[in-house]
Amino acid sequence: LFRSLHGPAMAAAARALRRASRTVILAAGSRSRMALATAEKRGAPMPFSQRFIASECAAEPVSELNEAEFHGIADDLLEDLEGRLDALDDFLDDAELTNSQGVLTASLGDKGTYVLNKQTPNRQVWWSSPVSGPKRFYWNAEEKKWMGTRDGSELVSLLRRELKQLLGSEFEL
Repeated sequence: LFRSLHGPAMAAAARALRRASRTVILAAGSRSRMALATAEKRGAPMPFSQRFIASECAAEPVSELNEAEFHGIADDLLEDLEGRLDALDDFLDDAELTNSQGVLTASLGDKGTYVLNKQTPNRQVWWSSPVSGPKRFYWNAEEKKWMGTRDGSELVSLLRRELKQLLGSEFEL
């Protein structure tokens, strides 16, 4: 790219590249996120791109679990759901359920597939649903429930509602 540019065009391209690389650094660095949040609290003006990055990096609720606690609680969830979802065979001939290495997959044939998997580094359970799409859940120790990071939905209740929608009101989770 730079070989074909000369003079002012090359200088403009270099400035744009420097601005773009600063934006990536701001998006990736937690200290930069804190600095942006501090500037925002003080009412300091921020360029649109930095305001956008700051809003996209807003803190999500975090589970205050150590790794062993997280694995214990998340494994309990996956095993409990596996036991509850065993009844899918009564409703669908082509239902398939697997739970392996922290990933629970419930294939509902032509109705879609649910995938729940542990994300140890951020102490979350991630979910993929044929109805609501991807979601992330954190452990709420007060309520003893897995809660959605964005909408506060409770994982088991949401799964129950969606399965009733997909399979009919007679299915009980």
